[in-house]
Amino acid sequence: GVNVIAEGVDEFALQTKLLSQRVELYCEDLQWSEKTASEQKALNQWKSTMLAFHYIEAFPVGPLSDNRNWLHTQIYSWPYIDTCGIDLEVIRYSRSGVPNKKIVYNQKGLAALEYLLFEPKLSSQCNPRAYPQTAKWSEKSIWEKKRDRCHFAQVLAKDLVDKSQNLLAAWSPEQGNFSKTLIDGSKFKSIKEATNALTDT
Repeated sequence: GVNVIAEGVDEFALQTKLLSQRVELYCEDLQWSEKTASEQKALNQWKSTMLAFHYIEAFPVGPLSDNRNWLHTQIYSWPYIDTCGIDLEVIRYSRSGVPNKKIVYNQKGLAALEYLLFEPKLSSQCNPRAYPQTAKWSEKSIWEKKRDRCHFAQVLAKDLVDKSQNLLAAWSPEQGNFSKTLIDGSKFKSIKEATNALTDT
C-alpha cells in the first residue's frame, strides 16, 4: 500500500497538476493564435496523466472503488461518455463563464478531456434539430471552437486535480492511510480478504 499504490497515487496527483498547467498555457496561447506549440504539450501531458491513472487503476481496492466506484467514475468514466452533453457544457460555459457545479460524471474527467483535446472535427456530436444551439456553435471558426473547448477543458482539469487530491489524501500515511486499513481489520476481516480485494475486479 505505502510503497506501491500510494506512490502511484502521488504520481497521478502530480500529473493532474501538470495537465491543468499545460491546458492553462494552451488556452492562453490560443488567445493569440490558432496553431500553437503548447497544444501538443497539453496532448502529451494528457497521455502521461492517463498512463499514471492506468497504473493505480490496476489495483481495484480502496478509495478508488469505494461507494460503487464513485471516485473512479469521477476521474475516468470511459466507456460511458456523453459527448453531446460535453458539447452543451462547452457552449454554456462559453456564454456564462461560470462553471457548472453539477456536471455529471460522464461529462468530466479524463475521458471528457480526451474528447475536448483530441477530437479533430470540432463539430458538435448533438443532433442539431434537438439542440439548435450546437448547430450555431459548429458554424464558428476553428479558432473560436478550439478556444471554447480549451476554456471548458480548464474547468475539467481543475476538477481532476481536486479529485486526485481526494484520492491522495485517502492513501496518504499522514491522512486517510488506507494502507493501514488493509491490515488492521477495520475494513477486511482477514489478510486473505484484503488480498482478494486487491486482485478482484
